Amino acid sequence: MRLTLGIVVLAIAGVAQLQADDAVELTFIVAGPKGMAEAEVIHVSGNVDSLGAWAADGLQLQRQGDGRFAGTFSVPTGTRVEFKFTLGSWEGVEKTAAGGDVPNRTLTALASGTHEFTVARWGNQPQKSSIVGGVRYHQKFASKILKNERTLIVYLPPGYDAGKGGANESRAAAGRESNGGLSTTRPTKGEAREKGGLRYPVLYMHDGQNLFDAGSSFIGVEWQVDETVERLIKEGKIPPIIVVGIYNNAERMNEYTPTRDAERKAGGHGEKYARFVIEEVKPFIDKTYRTRPGREDTAVAGSSLGGLISLYMGVEHGDVFSKCGVISPALMWDESSLLNKIATKPEVLKGLRIWLDMGTKEGSSLESFKRATDHTQRLVKIMKKGGLREGVDFKYMEVEGAVHNEGAWAERFDRVLVFLYGEGK
Repeated sequence: MRLTLGIVVLAIAGVAQLQADDAVELTFIVAGPKGMAEAEVIHVSGNVDSLGAWAADGLQLQRQGDGRFAGTFSVPTGTRVEFKFTLGSWEGVEKTAAGGDVPNRTLTALASGTHEFTVARWGNQPQKSSIVGGVRYHQKFASKILKNERTLIVYLPPGYDAGKGGANESRAAAGRESNGGLSTTRPTKGEAREKGGLRYPVLYMHDGQNLFDAGSSFIGVEWQVDETVERLIKEGKIPPIIVVGIYNNAERMNEYTPTRDAERKAGGHGEKYARFVIEEVKPFIDKTYRTRPGREDTAVAGSSLGGLISLYMGVEHGDVFSKCGVISPALMWDESSLLNKIATKPEVLKGLRIWLDMGTKEGSSLESFKRATDHTQRLVKIMKKGGLREGVDFKYMEVEGAVHNEGAWAERFDRVLVFLYGEGK
């Protein structure tokens, strides 16, 4: 009996030692920019749980006697850690000395040790907006359905204000001819000459604060939607479109998911969010701007959970949306319940035009995306079973080396738009 007990004790000790050997401790020492207020505290936000899983107020560092900040955290050996420094909010994310975006910092945790960093400036210091073209804000847009409010940001294409009719409209048409050779004798695809001037298709996008302006974006990196749309319009690769960015809020995880995930203990308000977009946002946009409100000219797009809810809205509300940008979708949500549902009736996808993609290294920046390409490949099979033709009704791309962040999505957003709207589709 004593011998058996000794073996058990040794076995437990061996497991504990193995667990200790499998983790490393990293100490960060950070020097902030000159002039930091006494009350300001540096945080580390990153892709691992010990850094808050990208919460802006992740690991709080402690002010040292020399004015620098320090903190220690543990991760499994070999973990690729991506991180940024903040003042506890994304408005206070680190910036370059010139006010530009700082790419995610990275290191591979091979051994315990100390790492020193310097922050040049913070995002809440005044900086020039990165917005290009005509953008309008509608702040405190209230929802009776969701019982909350948020900001809407609306991108208007070149010539929108000049296209109200008469001589101004003629000048706008001439401008379009010089910017890509689109027809001026009749409306281009995506435009309609109706009373009051030209009308445009509308793309509704989630996570609106990340789309146009690095100053408001999550982790300080934007999608560059305005720059990309302007360039493609001028090159004649897509017709002029309106883009509506719908800001997220503290209810993002609940609103962007159609079902409740028992493991995460969250989610399930996706249908209410869809109704909010369809019954409250869309009527407001159609009334306020010169849109083409029909199904054929209405699209929805987003990434991660935004990609999940975009697919859901296309499937469940195909009478409203004809196009979906399903970018790096979180299809694993609630044990792939949306995928499972579509698989039982794949014909519900018929009539949709779908862009689907996934980066091959998204799991390196977000643990839950380790098997992400397995899920997207499964969706491809379901789309084919539902009668969708690859390259015609849907386009699937696995982006080699791409991780899960706004910078990666910005790099391929032009291909999303060309597939969904391109003249040669």
